[in-house]
Amino acid sequence: MRWIKYIPLFLALMLTACNKYDIKPEQAEGFIKFFSRTLTEEAYDVKETADGGYVAIGTTIDESTGLRDLYLVKTDKYGNEESWSPVLIGGDYDDVGTSIQVVTDGYVILGYSKQTDTSEYDMYLVKTGLQGNVIWEVWEGDDNDVRGTSLQITSGGEYLAAGIRRNPAFGIYDYKIVRFDASGNVVKDRIISSGDASASVVDACIIETQDYYVICSTVLFNQKNEIQIIPIFQDSHFPDGGKSYPAAGDLYGNCIQELSDGNLLVCGTILNSTGLGNIYLNKITAALGTVPGWETYKTLPEPGGQVSFTGNSVRIINDNSYAIIGTRTETGNDDIILLYSDAGGTEISRRIFGDDGFQRGVSLEITGSDGGLILIGNSGSEDNSMMALVKTDAAGKL
Repeated sequence: MRWIKYIPLFLALMLTACNKYDIKPEQAEGFIKFFSRTLTEEAYDVKETADGGYVAIGTTIDESTGLRDLYLVKTDKYGNEESWSPVLIGGDYDDVGTSIQVVTDGYVILGYSKQTDTSEYDMYLVKTGLQGNVIWEVWEGDDNDVRGTSLQITSGGEYLAAGIRRNPAFGIYDYKIVRFDASGNVVKDRIISSGDASASVVDACIIETQDYYVICSTVLFNQKNEIQIIPIFQDSHFPDGGKSYPAAGDLYGNCIQELSDGNLLVCGTILNSTGLGNIYLNKITAALGTVPGWETYKTLPEPGGQVSFTGNSVRIINDNSYAIIGTRTETGNDDIILLYSDAGGTEISRRIFGDDGFQRGVSLEITGSDGGLILIGNSGSEDNSMMALVKTDAAGKL
């Protein structure tokens, strides 16, 4: 009966997607596709692959146990699944994949995993082959809850992972930063305090810049969320200062990118006094030997109405424009929003992708093959969810 209940949803969704049996070459520039096996999928990340297709990571729930597995989907350039996709990855207990990187011979995925039904989460790093077969997997943790949230491949070919770890003394979360070699061996790991015994790290993302590894995070301090930026010397992997940036309302840092001039671009969400969210875009200076400092920030509101936004990911199109993906919420309806801004943070254009139920934008990447965008998000209704993949041209059009 569960499937019958959602037949109208499936029909609506299928009508918006390209027909895989009637593909034309020009359709590679735009499509909407949905992926599910149990209607419990949640998407986290997507990357373009060397063959021009795409690989996406998320989670799916085993209906018999209620536990999560990593859910790996591989498509061709038209968004059609490869014959071996999807692949479920993980052990017998809860496994979550949050970030994926593409390497020559496969994919490397970061997340967190439980090895027994009573254990805490460990940071989980797994490498698969080009068809999702597990080559090696590593659990990095201790007796405390450790969760991997962001993965990068460094210029030296190492895997740089960021996450959070519960501090046993205070019950709050600190940063967990780990460098792995190409075989998954730990090169260096570091627990970094948020700087206050009462401030708990909620989430963290990390990038490699010209001079640093830089953490951008959300920290809960005095019952309010704020952004914290921490640069770390690449040679020593030790903190080089850091600073918290509060705002009038709750502030969430969800993505950080490096600009061509070495400065940093932060994307996130800021809440106002009524609880409505706005997309938050900020340029930060990152001069060597000094802690970052805010220059100015931009919010990208929509005039009129009770509309709320979240900003989840930003990519730099060029020196003069940025693309931001997030979610637009109005009267309980969620749609994916794709925004373009100029280098000063002023909005250039916006596009909405939505239908019945909810559609929420999670992450995006620029596609090297045509300069377009590949967007990933979630689509569903009530307690059901599917992974959604949207391919646009360089202007955000299907």
